[in-house]
Amino acid sequence: MIEGLGELLAWNGAGLLSAGLTVMMFGLAVVLVVQAVINGIGPVPTSRAVRVRIRPLLPDSIGGDILELGAGWGGVAMCLARMYRNNKVVAIENSWPVWLFCWIRARLLGPDNLTVVRADLYDVRLDKAGLVYCYLFPDAMRKLRTNLTQAPPGSLLLSHTFSVPGMQPVQEVTASDLWRSPLYLYRLGAVDGSADASGGAV
Repeated sequence: MIEGLGELLAWNGAGLLSAGLTVMMFGLAVVLVVQAVINGIGPVPTSRAVRVRIRPLLPDSIGGDILELGAGWGGVAMCLARMYRNNKVVAIENSWPVWLFCWIRARLLGPDNLTVVRADLYDVRLDKAGLVYCYLFPDAMRKLRTNLTQAPPGSLLLSHTFSVPGMQPVQEVTASDLWRSPLYLYRLGAVDGSADASGGAV
């Protein structure tokens, strides 16, 4: 009888644990969906083909901080932090479940120069940035254009898939992923695209 009671308690405990995990996962999914609706897009990971294509686009050294606006799961931020060990790399993400995952990932696997911050990307100051990376969507790129006026002259913006309206990239390449994703590299200093953004290699 005691053995049977123990088995019943163990079964009930496992059932409660399973139910708790199901509720937690459902709640997390709801939060992710709601946050994606608010942001206008969900966290989409950057493919390895795109990450490989990023490296040849960028110079050997960056003068200033490196910011990823909308870091998602943190793959590109970790890649940039390893590329530029002497720079402070800041991954910005506003969705708290995604931010938490990114923060834990950075703490466990990321280089020491990587910091993960939960914030609205439009509230982040760019006046110390040497490089800004983003993978957003068209409306966000239009909105971000105003913030780019804060960036120091000569700093760089690298955008995955979406260009900045009214700005001329200094370089545009296509990744070898399934979607043939474009990458746009801009030299900042004049958001109208007239200064240091008419062409030429960085």
